[in-house]
Amino acid sequence: MKRIDITAGVTCFVFILLLGCSRHTPSDEEQKALAAFQAVQQSLETDGASVAFKQQLGQAEAQLNLIKQTPKIVPCLVSSLDRCLASYRLIDKALKTEQGKLNEKRKQDLEMAVAFSTAFSALSIQQALDCCR
Repeated sequence: MKRIDITAGVTCFVFILLLGCSRHTPSDEEQKALAAFQAVQQSLETDGASVAFKQQLGQAEAQLNLIKQTPKIVPCLVSSLDRCLASYRLIDKALKTEQGKLNEKRKQDLEMAVAFSTAFSALSIQQALDCCR
C-alpha cells in the first residue's frame, strides 16, 4: 500500500513539474512578428542598408505594436522584440550618419556600432524565440 502511495505521489509531482515547464505557444500575431523581425535581420546581414531593410523594419514595428495591443501580452517576447527594435533603430541611425562626411575614426566607430547592434539584435531574436519554446 505504501508503494502505491509513493508511486502516486511521485507521478503527481512529475506531472505538476511538467505542467510548470510548459512554454507559451505563440499566437498567429506573435509568429508574424517573429517572422518579420527575422526577415529584417536577414536583410540586414545580407544587404546592409537597403530600401528593403527600412521597409521590413516598418513592418516589424507594426507587428510589434499589434502584439502590444493584445490582451495576453507575453512580457519575455515583447521585451526581446523591443530590444531588437531598438538595435535596428540604432543601426538605421548609424548608417544614415555614416553616409555623411566623417573622419576615419568616426567612421570606424559607426561601423563597430553597426556590427555590435547587428549581433545584439540577433541575440534578442533568439531570446524571443526561446520565450516561445
